[in-house]
Amino acid sequence: MYFFTGLLEARYKLDVDWNWFDNDNAVAETKFVNPKSGYKVAVRLEMWKNGKMQGYKYQEDKKWAQVTYSWTGVDVYQSRHSINDVSTNKELVVRSLRDD
Repeated sequence: MYFFTGLLEARYKLDVDWNWFDNDNAVAETKFVNPKSGYKVAVRLEMWKNGKMQGYKYQEDKKWAQVTYSWTGVDVYQSRHSINDVSTNKELVVRSLRDD
């Protein structure tokens, strides 16, 4: 999937591998199609169990942000992807994905 603002464009995805007898694995990433100085991509991956967020991982980078989670008995993995302005520390575009 793609999202953009003005001349900035990024791809984002959430891949989840659900397993009955092993850990449930998730990979979330946000990657610039056309990196520009002064901007970063970011991703936050949340792990939900029993109706509560049990933890999250976050990364931002000038080109490609990626996080992974591996846990047993997960109910939902949810990701949040953004393009951020470094000078103002504001999110310019935000997209979310959910896999349950």
